[in-house]
Amino acid sequence: MIKIIPLLILCLLGEGCLGLGTRTTQTETIQDPVIIDGPIADGIWDRRVEPTNTIVYTSAWLDAHWGKPTSISCTSTSGLDEIWTYKFDRIWEGAIPFVVIPIPLVLPVGREQVLFVLRDGRVISGTKRQLQWGGGAVGFCVGPCGVNFGAFSF
Repeated sequence: MIKIIPLLILCLLGEGCLGLGTRTTQTETIQDPVIIDGPIADGIWDRRVEPTNTIVYTSAWLDAHWGKPTSISCTSTSGLDEIWTYKFDRIWEGAIPFVVIPIPLVLPVGREQVLFVLRDGRVISGTKRQLQWGGGAVGFCVGPCGVNFGAFSF
């Protein structure tokens, strides 16, 4: 029994995974979006609902449901187009290598944000910038059921 203890310790030290994860920014723009009630960066419109003309999203509607934006800017000299910007959490981009434990090599590069373009006080498009994960890993472990090995992606 005592001779098996070093083998068990070696198996425990040899367990783990090897891989690489990435954190990048994804930007998506939708014309005539169906906007949800409330400011969250990762779900400003519902793709399951087809756009209809029943709700007109105006600057007053945005102010009532989303609150005051972080900034408002004009895009044309005529002053008809405005961009309302709502900012949220920081976006940390970079790589995360896994060698038994994750080693984050990421930097703050910006913020998650939602931009609404308004023309004559009505929302005509929405753009969201948010964090996106990617990568994969392979790993193995030794347990009571034997040696297990596998790969996964995210």
